[in-house]
Amino acid sequence: MKAKIFIILLVTFGFLMWVLRDINVHEAMLAVQNTNPIWVCMMFLGHLCSHFLRSLRLWILLEYKTSYHRVFSINTIGFLAINVMPMRLGEAVRPYLFSEREKIPFGEGLAAIFMERLLDVLMLLLMLMVMGFVISLPEQGLEIAGIDVVQAGQTAAAGIVVMGIIAIIGLIFVGPYILSWLSRFLFLQPLLNMANKFRSALITLFSNPLRAGGLVLLSMIVWLLTISSVMMALWSFEGLPHGFDAAWSCWTVTLAGMTAIPTPGFFGVYELCCSKVLSLWGISQTLSTTFALFLHLGQLVFITFLGSGFMIAEGLSLRTLSVRPKE
Repeated sequence: MKAKIFIILLVTFGFLMWVLRDINVHEAMLAVQNTNPIWVCMMFLGHLCSHFLRSLRLWILLEYKTSYHRVFSINTIGFLAINVMPMRLGEAVRPYLFSEREKIPFGEGLAAIFMERLLDVLMLLLMLMVMGFVISLPEQGLEIAGIDVVQAGQTAAAGIVVMGIIAIIGLIFVGPYILSWLSRFLFLQPLLNMANKFRSALITLFSNPLRAGGLVLLSMIVWLLTISSVMMALWSFEGLPHGFDAAWSCWTVTLAGMTAIPTPGFFGVYELCCSKVLSLWGISQTLSTTFALFLHLGQLVFITFLGSGFMIAEGLSLRTLSVRPKE
């Protein structure tokens, strides 16, 4: 495990060094000093509104089995964990806390998080597909380290969505036979209990098509708000493109990169993808990288400040968030 963490940190460091290799520190500091504080505040407001709606979506996915306030608190702590733990290990924090604090079975919490992420990947796929109509991409594609990130992101997102749908259909219709056969192995019983809770939660989620459509619409609004926050950040800088197309492209490609390479805190890959997109508008390496760092740190400061507050209120620390699902 220590070796894996070391390799992950090494890859993260490598990405950061690659991104920062040609940056002019004086120009970068000057660009940050000249940011418009009003638009910076609007960026943080956009982050907050988006997080409110994310928590609302998760509350709906959890069938209102606890209060919105409790969902908001645990969701915030979970997002903090996702941003500081490597390999997206923080994803398990939310179902764990729902199980420990709200007595929602781990399988049900996991099903809600699974559907939340599937919706997000579906939104990413839609944004990547539309991006070619939003901006003019180079003929060779948007290449980073020899890889067309738009095409790679489309392929990966489409694969995740298809596999997720197949997994859901298989678990709902074939699951009972598989779980029944596995039930003869007593040592698998805790895992089978969780799988049954997971299956029951998925069946409930798909039993109401109107609600499913509402969740898709809510997901669209969440991502439009997030893109708007990126646009506010662009507006706070001098010399950057201010259009919705630039914000759409910056966030879509950055998100695709973070999905493919989840480094700790997403450092390195975030800045590399975001700065690469801005180069399409002829923005210098220093200014584009400075903006990418500013945007990333702004999002990280927001969730760290908010998440730390709720974590203290819950009497938790990152050390205590060792995930052991309980039924």
